[in-house]
Amino acid sequence: MLENFSDRRRVLLWRDLWIALAQAERDLGLPISQPQVDALRAAREDIDFARVAELEAKSRHDVMAHVHHFGEVAGADAAKIIHLGATSCFVTDNAELVMIRAGLELVMDRLVAALNMAGYGVRLVVEVGRVTDSPARRNAAAAAEQQLEAEKIVFDDPLVQTLMRDFGAKIVPGSIKPL
Repeated sequence: MLENFSDRRRVLLWRDLWIALAQAERDLGLPISQPQVDALRAAREDIDFARVAELEAKSRHDVMAHVHHFGEVAGADAAKIIHLGATSCFVTDNAELVMIRAGLELVMDRLVAALNMAGYGVRLVVEVGRVTDSPARRNAAAAAEQQLEAEKIVFDDPLVQTLMRDFGAKIVPGSIKPL
């Protein structure tokens, strides 16, 4: 777990993302040469954290310090394409997701083994990503449905219809609340 969340692993993931981004941009026709991408791949493992600390002290930006250091070790030509068109969140958020997923898999394997040893056969599946269903969403959908039902009951009431038709009565928006 310590290795999974280490600074070195984080930076290597950032570099993997920058390499993948450069390759994808090249494949899409941006003016990026294969030697530039290859230079990034060749420099992937070369990390000098002391140098990064110097650069960060000047720039006061962790990601940009790593961009500049990666450029130093990959060469001036490759430095031009690192982080091209990306935001800092591109590398930080995606690297965090990869590390969180790997951490969950480590914990999950241990949990499943412990439960199996205790006689509880289980299979756990954990997904990291956008939440499409949750109790809060279900509650909000139920509340919206109750609101529509309440409004329909009031609007369909014969007395309300008569008041609206004969006297120009109007229902104040937001005044109908379900019980």
